[in-house]
Amino acid sequence: DINPDGEIKKAHWHIGLFFSGKKSYGQILEITSKLNCPHPQVMKNAKGQIRYFAHLDNPEKYQYKPGEIVAHGGADIRKYLTATGGDKIKLLAEMQDWIDETGCTEFHELARYARNERFDDWYDIIVNQSTVFLNAYIRSKRHGGSN
Repeated sequence: DINPDGEIKKAHWHIGLFFSGKKSYGQILEITSKLNCPHPQVMKNAKGQIRYFAHLDNPEKYQYKPGEIVAHGGADIRKYLTATGGDKIKLLAEMQDWIDETGCTEFHELARYARNERFDDWYDIIVNQSTVFLNAYIRSKRHGGSN
């Protein structure tokens, strides 16, 4: 990370703690005091906070790969990192451009590329959200639609 004045920030970690039940501020403070960190804050929006860990919604900050976020204790943070709304539309447009630029004619080519090269953003959309659209787009190109 870099400060607004261009100076490199001191190395630091962001930590999110999730519990199956309610915890008091005192209970959380007992944990965080052992970590030599600032006073804990309530995480009001888990999705926004987890996305902040990688600076996904802050393009002016260094962009960490979501895959670099380490989760412990069975925490599944992938649900907080999925693209929605405008982000998803932009990523689908990128995929269409990639299909056009590479001459992709088979869905498996796109899926393989996304898994190997764009796992943190494209792959989830392909697997869980837009398979029908992308497959139809590729098929239509294969059968004569070059535009």
